[in-house]
Amino acid sequence: MQNNYIKKNIMRRVYMVYILKTVARPLIIELAIVSALIMSVAFFVSLQNVLQNALSVTNIVDFGKFIIGAFTHTQVIVQALSLLVLAGASAMVYDTVRRIRNIFIFNYQ
Repeated sequence: MQNNYIKKNIMRRVYMVYILKTVARPLIIELAIVSALIMSVAFFVSLQNVLQNALSVTNIVDFGKFIIGAFTHTQVIVQALSLLVLAGASAMVYDTVRRIRNIFIFNYQ
């Protein structure tokens, strides 16, 4: 009984280390890239003022109009960087979910 408990405890730790190695390393690199892109956007745009204006909008429809209006009335470089941030963040979430799902599917087969 005690051996079985120790074995399960050790294997749980081994699985946790495996998950961290598989998910965390690529996630850190992707997070660094997205952070660099966000800092590039912050160089051109006052994020504090944008957030302050966005929080003043109370209706969800007006918030959508605000986001679209803010995006269309900014410089092309900011638009490109914003799209890169969105694509990078989406890829990061997709990749993380895919890696975690593959780990659990692999472990249960």
